[in-house]
Amino acid sequence: TMSSSGSSWFREDCKPTKLHVTMQSEDEPIADVMALPMVDVISPTSLPENYQFPASLNGTTFLVTVPRGGVHKGQRFSVPFSKNTEMPLDKPVSVPKGQWRDQWYSLFRLGICHPTVWNSCCCLPIAIGQLITRLQLSLRGRSREEHPRDTPGSFRFFFRLVCSYWVYRFIMFWFVDFLDPSTTLSFDASKLEKIKDREPPGIYYLMCAFNDLVWYCYFGCLVFVLKNIRSHVRKKYSIPEQYKCPVGSEDICCSLFCPCFTAAQLLRHTTDYELYEAAECCSDTGLPFQVPAIVV
Repeated sequence: TMSSSGSSWFREDCKPTKLHVTMQSEDEPIADVMALPMVDVISPTSLPENYQFPASLNGTTFLVTVPRGGVHKGQRFSVPFSKNTEMPLDKPVSVPKGQWRDQWYSLFRLGICHPTVWNSCCCLPIAIGQLITRLQLSLRGRSREEHPRDTPGSFRFFFRLVCSYWVYRFIMFWFVDFLDPSTTLSFDASKLEKIKDREPPGIYYLMCAFNDLVWYCYFGCLVFVLKNIRSHVRKKYSIPEQYKCPVGSEDICCSLFCPCFTAAQLLRHTTDYELYEAAECCSDTGLPFQVPAIVV
């Protein structure tokens, strides 16, 4: 059964129900047929009703029709899936199972200027946000089906996190620099020597310690989320542990000691950049609109 409120569509019951289909002739009765299986789709952008775009489910690409009222960017909605909606594409989506698409050290395989390199190395939270949006995970990087109480994740949340963090860092750097006597400018050489020998106030050391603590918490949270994403991908695509880490610790070791390489490998594994030859630094999923959406 489907119900709507404005432009928000959701499924009330996942069990098979009966659909009433009106026949072309007015004299013919209304036929009852079993409902088609429903799948959840994340809209890649804001779209009007009846707009059609391709989506992929278990390697099968099919055509999605936007429901009445249209959908907003990132909105989750349900559509029926049947063989009649399948559409052959010259470039189907393919995600390897049983092994990684490439090695963790293959950072520059797609080129030194590829968005996966820049996002992973220069702005790790952006890469993590794109992975969470692409795989439709929670803020903790876990499956929303297995952990329904988790807060849904999004690229925009991590983008705001990055902006907020660096604004905070700028303010703290300015404040600590202001408290440090050795950075005080003076044109008098005698006064400058006295300033250099002056001990900073106690609050200076307190602010430095707090600033370091915030950084460790920030980095620790990113490692925790990245570890969960890697664990989810390995489980979803049946990828066994293969590196020389203690049993059960590969995900945390890769995320802690090689976070940039790990994020880039996950981005490369969950889509085929060579097939589509397209990537974006600042899109929600790291992919342009024409690449098929990921189905839950």
